[in-house]
Formats: sequence, C-alpha cells, structure tokens
Amino acid sequence: MKPTSLYLCLITALLLVMACVQKAPEPATTTEALEQELRFHVIKGMDAWNRHDSDAIAMEEPSYLGFGYRTKAPRMASDIPQEKEKVKQFLEEWFKTMKYYEIELEDFNVEVDGDIGLVWGFFVEDFQEVGKPPERNRIRFSATSRRIEDGRWKILMGHRDIQPFDEKGQYIRKYLESNP
Repeated sequence: MKPTSLYLCLITALLLVMACVQKAPEPATTTEALEQELRFHVIKGMDAWNRHDSDAIAMEEPSYLGFGYRTKAPRMASDIPQEKEKVKQFLEEWFKTMKYYEIELEDFNVEVDGDIGLVWGFFVEDFQEVGKPPERNRIRFSATSRRIEDGRWKILMGHRDIQPFDEKGQYIRKYLESNP
C-alpha cells in the first residue's frame, strides 16, 4: 500500500471515529421541536376545515370547552359531544348547511412549556350558509393545548372572537364607542 493511500485510510478512519463520538442530535422533545410540532398541528387542522374533512377534524381537533364567537355563552362539557363518531356526524351535518366554507390562516404564534402549548393569532373565515348572504370574518383566536401520550395535541380550552378590526388590525373606534 502506498503511503498516500495509507494516509487517506487513516484520515477517513479518524473522521469516522470522530463522527461516531460526536454528541447525538437532541431528541424531538426540545422546546423548538415541540413548537414546530404544534405549529404543524394548527396548519393541519385549518387544512382539514378547508377540505371539510369531518373525520380528520374529529380526530385531531375534537370538541373542546371555551368561547366561540357565534354565542356569548361558553360551550360547556355537557353541550359538547366527545365521542369521535358523534363529533364527525355533527360536522357532516353542519357542512351541509354551508354553500362554501374556507379558512385562511393570517398569522399565529406558538409557545410551549413542557407538554402545554399556547397558540394565538388571526384567521379569516369566508363562508355562506345555504339561503343566507356570504360572510367574511376576521377571527382572533387562542387555544391552550396539552401534548398527549401518542404525540398529538389536545385542545383544552379555546377562545375566538370577531370584534371588527380595520385593515391594520386595530379595533374600529365607532364600534368601541357604541359597545362600552
């Protein structure tokens, strides 16, 4: 074996040893990785609504407690079906009442601390109920989620409201003055 070949073999062996003893990459449980996971979960959930995929919504975003924007009263546990099949059936019937229904995610933030995740931001809901005029609403939302054993995020509580905003995302003063 030529000295050059021996030298190249030694360098290659040394590099292989160094690669093996280097610190392994951090597991997917780092805060950054969990935030990316939760961000993906939100985008995937919005996509399921746009596809009217009742099965995916019922699996990934089951009914949860919180405040919606169509009623003043919060949703209580006794009012919400928890079984996947009942949620799916409810959604399928609800989608039938819509001529069209789409969501456009504008901007959102995520923060994770251990297995608890917070999500907040804005989306635009564009829809038309059968027999009614079209609506387009800018929704402000937040949700508190917990990462469960199978790695999915379960929404514990959510909040959405549609108080009117101007193009810059500020509350409309006239609305504030007439609704103290």
